[in-house]
Amino acid sequence: MRRHTGFRVLPAVGVAVLVLGSASACGGSTSSASQGRLPTPPTTSTRTRVGSGRSGPHTGQCRLVSRKALAGTAFDTSTSVPCSRRHNAETASVRPIYGSAGVPDQATLQAYYGECGPDVGNYLHLTQRPMSRITLVPVPARSSAGKPIVLCDLVVLTGLGTPYDHGPYAVTSTSLRSQAVGNRLASWHLCTNHLAPSFALVDCTKPHPVEAAFHVVTLHLIGDRYPSGGTDHNRRGDAACRHAVAQRPDAHALTVHSHWPTRADWANQQKPPELQGACWFWRTDGKDLPPVVG
Repeated sequence: MRRHTGFRVLPAVGVAVLVLGSASACGGSTSSASQGRLPTPPTTSTRTRVGSGRSGPHTGQCRLVSRKALAGTAFDTSTSVPCSRRHNAETASVRPIYGSAGVPDQATLQAYYGECGPDVGNYLHLTQRPMSRITLVPVPARSSAGKPIVLCDLVVLTGLGTPYDHGPYAVTSTSLRSQAVGNRLASWHLCTNHLAPSFALVDCTKPHPVEAAFHVVTLHLIGDRYPSGGTDHNRRGDAACRHAVAQRPDAHALTVHSHWPTRADWANQQKPPELQGACWFWRTDGKDLPPVVG
């Protein structure tokens, strides 16, 4: 039996919210604790989508992308493959880059999290924002005409925390969109053997020690101010997390813990009137949780 009780959730834990952008895209107005509201590139707009010509990169393609391209330090030069073959990225949309012929800087790429978010929601046909190991990465590439573009790519996380910031991402042989449309999301859940500042994720479709609730929890701030002390919002958060797992048959046997953005993270998000948090849980007796099904 593996023992994993008594630990606290540490900073890496809250970062895996799938960015879906605006309320119209996902049925809510939440945002990732790790992304916040990102700067917009200083040109006309990034909102005009690249044409749907099929000779270059386009929506729905799967590719095996280099780590440098996924980190945004090189153009992607990979070739698309059927999503039933090995790949580590699936394109939700393609957007133009204005004012640069070279690889865009990191500030410009960061802005595309906001631009790509609604595209992701539309591509996956999701109505709720999941706390998921599927995440968005803006990848620089070139169109068939040689012009710089950004691929709004979906990738599968293998871990959380600094060592996993730019991958490696999981290599898979299935379409994320087909999983979403078919509501086959068990493999999207976040599970691990232990929580720490950084940690590897494990397969939730097998028994596992620790799991995250699939959807974020919301904590409305009083007076639009970040809680002055940790006790109150942690108490309120843990109560919200307890409610989030209440329908599980093993709810009585679980220890739950909420994780919220820090004050600095909240400030970087331009101080929204609510916090979006993650709920992690494990069996108090140290036994494994059952496989996620669905």
